[in-house]
Amino acid sequence: MSTGAAFAYSSVPLRKVKEVQFGILSPEEIKAYSVCKIEFPEVLEEGTGKVKASGLMDPRLGTVDRNFKCQTCGEGMAECPGHFGHIELARPVFHIGFLNKVKKILECICVNCGKLKADINDNQFADKIRHVRDPKKRMALVWAHCKGKMICEADEAKDDEGAGAAPAKVGHGGCGHIQPLVRKEGLKLFLVYKKGRTDDEEMDGRTSQPEKRLYPASDVYNTLKKIPDSDLA
Repeated sequence: MSTGAAFAYSSVPLRKVKEVQFGILSPEEIKAYSVCKIEFPEVLEEGTGKVKASGLMDPRLGTVDRNFKCQTCGEGMAECPGHFGHIELARPVFHIGFLNKVKKILECICVNCGKLKADINDNQFADKIRHVRDPKKRMALVWAHCKGKMICEADEAKDDEGAGAAPAKVGHGGCGHIQPLVRKEGLKLFLVYKKGRTDDEEMDGRTSQPEKRLYPASDVYNTLKKIPDSDLA
């Protein structure tokens, strides 16, 4: 089948695209697809004017010159589809396109232990999400249920009054850590802890200012890594 003069000939039959699915790649997938590691911000070698290896226009990424072949696929400028490299960051950073989603996830989990703040043994919560198959709607329900919980509920303490004592209720299994509010300002996230009023403040009618601290991407990354596999199911 002819593909027109704008494209190189291919024996592969044309097919209609049914759908396009967008997503994000893991660090391992990015490295697997990458043809080179970009280490220098320069494009050309100083003095020689040649394309700098491991620079922003590394020859393995493709060619924009009809006189040179791509060092990855060996094709010319018209046939080479282009290839991408990768940059290894010195520390974690937020992806601007997912910052709001990250904030919502943090409002669903304990910032200390990473456990989901919702109790899967809670019948009311289970009934809410049992029949919801759409991921966006399911996430919205979980977020609405968790965002108001200001403590990572721990199990009830065991009663040591003897064999006849009632068994302790199986609870959430959390760490008991007080949960802050997560606030977004620009491209930064902050944790805001509400302080309890002291006796002096009660008498004077004063209100204590909440404690606010930066929640850097490195700390967020460590928190997200703590999420149990069972909570991701």
